[in-house]
Amino acid sequence: MAKKIISATKKGHDGFIPKIYAYANAPTVAPRVDELYKADKWVWFGKRNLWPEQMNDLATNNAILGRCFSLLAVLIAGKGVKFYDKKGDVIEEASNVFDSWMEDTTQEDFLYATAYDIAFLNGKAWVPRRSATNDIVKVDHLDVMRLRSEPLDKDGNVPGYWWSASWQNHRRDDRFAPVALPKFKVNGTDKRSVMYTKPYAPGQDVYAKPWWTGCVKAAEVWNMIDWYDQSEIDNGFTPTVHLHTYTNKPEDQLREYDKRVQMAYTGTKGRAVFHTYGTPTEGKPEITIVAKGNSAGTLAEIASRCERTIAKAYGMPLPLIGLDFSTGMDGAGAALEQATAQLMKMLVLPKQQLITKDLVKLMNAAGLTDVWEARIEQVELQDDGLDSRSLGAAYLAAVTKDEHRVDVLGMKEMGGEEGGKFLNDNAANKPKE
Repeated sequence: MAKKIISATKKGHDGFIPKIYAYANAPTVAPRVDELYKADKWVWFGKRNLWPEQMNDLATNNAILGRCFSLLAVLIAGKGVKFYDKKGDVIEEASNVFDSWMEDTTQEDFLYATAYDIAFLNGKAWVPRRSATNDIVKVDHLDVMRLRSEPLDKDGNVPGYWWSASWQNHRRDDRFAPVALPKFKVNGTDKRSVMYTKPYAPGQDVYAKPWWTGCVKAAEVWNMIDWYDQSEIDNGFTPTVHLHTYTNKPEDQLREYDKRVQMAYTGTKGRAVFHTYGTPTEGKPEITIVAKGNSAGTLAEIASRCERTIAKAYGMPLPLIGLDFSTGMDGAGAALEQATAQLMKMLVLPKQQLITKDLVKLMNAAGLTDVWEARIEQVELQDDGLDSRSLGAAYLAAVTKDEHRVDVLGMKEMGGEEGGKFLNDNAANKPKE
């Protein structure tokens, strides 16, 4: 955004010439990532080094964004991992090794925790642990939200990481003092190290930035609507009567007087009256009716628009998060199947590769050099017997003509015997004997 100054210098004409002398930063929801305080040994993630925590709070209070996180995490985690050699044959030994690494958890929980971090912050962190003989004997999941990176070295690489259970309180409580963790190396000897993985993005050398940040404002607006609605219920809808009383009490007693009147007319549903007061000499008050500038309908439209913005920015088909539903009778079922296929190929599969590539790397580091590829078994979003055609046929067999006319088409009932027939009942079209 440019800022201009008017110059009085003339250049062959009578008008003033505007000159650009400065640029202001354009508004952005992207986190600030820099070495703000040189005394700290980690790179700040956001203005207060709490951007991941703020986004977690945002999603916790937003049903749509939170639903996107949890659903994508399920899809990324899948139904387990299998390992293959160059020929495409399954290597059972690798699966057994992977299970042995899950000492304090299960493979399913490990994959879901990792997948949730990816769905949330577009990156993941593991802690491989080595024995005295440098063998990898355990792999732990590490909450990526609470991971911070060391500044880049002279070669532009991250040398290590810092982790704190609470970055908000680490300066005031020794329990949350940041712990230094070295970066994982395939041929390293560190007893524990961090394996942080993120997809490539220009200029993002330290932290991964989520692809969905474009919907942050929409999510904030959606959250504010809920708070506004609650405030309206608590304070705006209950009072139905204006009560004006007269009193000669001194000014220092008016607040207590108003409080006593309000308490007298307050029940379990809130205030029953809107109270004002004045002196007897002031006479009858003048009431100015101010038209309501907003309505529940207006807010509902804004909320609906925000919901769709969040889903589209995240890349989630609307029906999968309950924002749209079709029976498949109008062709929308086929469109949903196509959108689901695109979701799996364009979003889920690339995110799964953040997991599978590192699993192959760990297997090779553990001595299983035959492991060439790892694949996550996909979750089926649609049962074989419940495709759009099956749903359409089931609908035709379960809904009467009158029900379809009223509920779907918005028309009046036909009535009589014909209106009570099911949609797939063709008896009326049969030729009469």
